[in-house]
Amino acid sequence: MTLIKGNLSTDLPAKIEQFKTEFAGIQKKYTTWFRKGTINRSQRVKDQLTNHCFIALKDEHIIFGFLHNSTLPQNIRKECIRAFNKIFNDITKAKQRA
Repeated sequence: MTLIKGNLSTDLPAKIEQFKTEFAGIQKKYTTWFRKGTINRSQRVKDQLTNHCFIALKDEHIIFGFLHNSTLPQNIRKECIRAFNKIFNDITKAKQRA
């Protein structure tokens, strides 16, 4: 399991809200993929991004990772990691390519 550490700051609540917004955008972008997956067929509960990853606070860091049983495709995982790094590590696409 890959864990990505982020830096904590005084504006953590704002960054968490920004991350939620980014996550919602990723889920909306891949609506078709999430519609395919149903968590509980009897209740027709649709899959969502939060069923595949977690975020936690540990030792002055914020940690993001994917659950071991996640079936998220690599392209969606990469977008989630980019969003996390952009918000919590101030890493832009240009820096990630370098």
